[in-house]
Amino acid sequence: EIIVDPLGFIRRFRIHANQESDCAGALVLVLLTGYLDRQHGQGYFKVISHQGCHIFTAGSALLIRCDLEVRTGMHIGGSSAFSAIGAVDSPVVRDPYTGYPIVPGSSLKGKLRTLLARSTCQDIEHMPVFDKDDERILRLFGSSEPVRRSRLQFADAFLSNAKELSNVGVTEVKTENAISRANSVANPRQIERVIAGAKFGVSIVYDVTDPAQVEEDLSLLAKGMKLLQMDYLGGHGSRGSGRVSLKNFALEGYGAQADLSRLKSLFDEVDSYELFSV
Repeated sequence: EIIVDPLGFIRRFRIHANQESDCAGALVLVLLTGYLDRQHGQGYFKVISHQGCHIFTAGSALLIRCDLEVRTGMHIGGSSAFSAIGAVDSPVVRDPYTGYPIVPGSSLKGKLRTLLARSTCQDIEHMPVFDKDDERILRLFGSSEPVRRSRLQFADAFLSNAKELSNVGVTEVKTENAISRANSVANPRQIERVIAGAKFGVSIVYDVTDPAQVEEDLSLLAKGMKLLQMDYLGGHGSRGSGRVSLKNFALEGYGAQADLSRLKSLFDEVDSYELFSV
């Protein structure tokens, strides 16, 4: 994924690689680092690596890491276009390399933005269009009209405890029935869900555009994470699916002049803020 600035210069370069492809990923990193140093000057880009995702970012940035733990079966749908006869009606999205479920960065980003927008407008029946969101939300998540770059980058979250779940499997199939009120005819359907106890490594990069706004921005992100733990991620949440917890936060600075311990305290509150504690 390549992001360029209005003048056509490469602003950010992101590589998604599976954890098993470390050697190939290291070679790609060496080649790209050399190319970018020649284009922009030595040391212009910083490399932020976590959970198989390598991000080249210009300027200063913060890396926010945590574990997303599934509390009740979670369904983030994938494609069923080529499902065999007898297959699950609605499978989960998976990493094509390992076959394990993933939490797409787009799913996490979209859910957090929606929850924050809902909390600011206070009217779930009349939500604003994306480009009319609160100014603080726009600068964190970006907009398309007019084009506005997001300060947050969400990487796909990969399963981190596959070995721990090897004896029971990573997913389950939940069978549901829609019963006709008129004639009591059942319409069964099967939904694949990631099982409770699965853990995913979340990594979010925050570009420090205005140092004076860092704490306010991250406070808003922490608020969205709290709201997520009182809501659900993925589909079928009104029927019990998708309850998650966010735990074990860590912050790393890349050229950012910030009080990391103070900023981490914002996310320590998230760690203890959940609907289903175990």
